[in-house]
Amino acid sequence: MPRRTRLIALYGAALDFADGAIADAVALSEGASAAFVKETVRRLAQAALSSGYDNHVDRSTVAVILGEATESGNRIGRRIVGLPGAVQRAGRAGAPPLDGCGDDL
Repeated sequence: MPRRTRLIALYGAALDFADGAIADAVALSEGASAAFVKETVRRLAQAALSSGYDNHVDRSTVAVILGEATESGNRIGRRIVGLPGAVQRAGRAGAPPLDGCGDDL
């Protein structure tokens, strides 16, 4: 069982996930940190409660919540949570890699 599956099950123990919702969340959060997964589950719970579904999380809710983060053009945010697609460039010898901040200004 992938680690993200176990994390989602742990953090979302009080949630009722629809069939396939956890698998979708795992696929969409590929490469993300544990902190990102925990925050995602918190946001899934908020979305379920605010939509009137009590603790039920369906696949469309997963797609919306994770879509906001994974489709973001915010390169710094994607790099912080470990999502793929972050710019990876090397800086000077011995210096940390450049993060691309300000490249689009």
